[in-house]
Amino acid sequence: MNPVPRRTDRNPVARPADPQVDPVDHPAVSPDGDAAPPPRAKERCQLFPAHPGPPDPAGVLDVRPEQQEPARNRRSCVIVKRAPLDWPTTRKTCIICLMHDKSGVLVIELIEGFLTARATRKPSPHTQAAYRRDLIGVATLAAELTTPPLPLADLRIDALSPGLLRTAFAGFAADRAAASVGRAWSTWNSFFTFLVAEQVVPGNPMPAVGRPRMPLPQPKPLRGEDTPEQLLASAARGEGRQRDPWPERDVAVLALALCAGLRLSELLALRVGSLSGRPGERRVEVAGKGGRPRVLPVEPGLDEVLSAYLDSRVRRFGTRTVRPDSPLLVDRQGEPLRRGGLQYLVESCYRRAGIGDRVPRGARLHALRHTFATRLAEDGAGAAEIMRLLGHASLASSQTYIEVTAGAQREAVRANRTNRALVGLLRAAVG
Repeated sequence: MNPVPRRTDRNPVARPADPQVDPVDHPAVSPDGDAAPPPRAKERCQLFPAHPGPPDPAGVLDVRPEQQEPARNRRSCVIVKRAPLDWPTTRKTCIICLMHDKSGVLVIELIEGFLTARATRKPSPHTQAAYRRDLIGVATLAAELTTPPLPLADLRIDALSPGLLRTAFAGFAADRAAASVGRAWSTWNSFFTFLVAEQVVPGNPMPAVGRPRMPLPQPKPLRGEDTPEQLLASAARGEGRQRDPWPERDVAVLALALCAGLRLSELLALRVGSLSGRPGERRVEVAGKGGRPRVLPVEPGLDEVLSAYLDSRVRRFGTRTVRPDSPLLVDRQGEPLRRGGLQYLVESCYRRAGIGDRVPRGARLHALRHTFATRLAEDGAGAAEIMRLLGHASLASSQTYIEVTAGAQREAVRANRTNRALVGLLRAAVG
């Protein structure tokens, strides 16, 4: 059998040529019918040096590869014909380059593409909103700093030079904390990394933009040795002026934060069916930050508190409100607790217990989570155990609780020989 001859004129890149035009020998044709001069060999495409592309402000020239390959992964180009006259560009180049040259794309469109790509990772709505704020905020400043100033809708990606980004970030950082600026820097770094992967820009300019030095986050537990116990006792007694006291619900919220270390979003996402297991082996399934689920053990004390709360809820609203798919935490009308309501509930418990001065500023409910982790470290738990219980993504985050525990610091100071010498001096002076 004779082998089928292999075709050598296939071109998967260029558009099909006009059947009335010789795709190799026919020169480019201008709008008035005159033949354009052949391309000069010394003029090359700006993006792909192996592709000849003479400049011509009148339109765009289409090309197709020749049979030979002068260099690895490169093909020389010859002109086929003129592309449509309404092609949105003013530069002549080859079709391969037109597929890759996206320097004129609007920044606002690329931001939307980036956010769509990030959505596949299932970030929380708050994280996605923070990405958008950081990108839009810096891009708006950059558009205002261009010459002449532009609205954000007209800013193009090729205008974002390292110098312009540095100036825009300087304005962005003027009235913001270092943590906010650092988060915005990370967002823009991820944005440009995405654009490089999509071949929109040749490189990431963010290393040329200064990034604030971020201090290590410090835990903010409740101050005082017996403060958590005092808080729970006050909530259980239903102290203070309340229109409709519900101590069982209040104690359940505080106990879940103090004995399981749950975040605010994790508390709100709990369902009645999240509690499972036989008595003595009870556990709670938590939808953690970043979509990382974890299972936490429920000790008998916490199990009794949650059972008492669910019993009181049945008495208030009936058995239909404690189905497995029902929210675990509800307000006094039986509706699911929301973010603001949960924060207000915890702050009210602080106020009624008289411990408002022992709550670190800005901590609120998160102070209970930090108290849980700090006590774990003080009682000898390792960083790996704390990491699993708190749902941290990094071991370094869990290590901070071990490094700054008050008990360990006091023991270290007490072991200082100078302190012992001071005690001896004072005793000798008294004697």
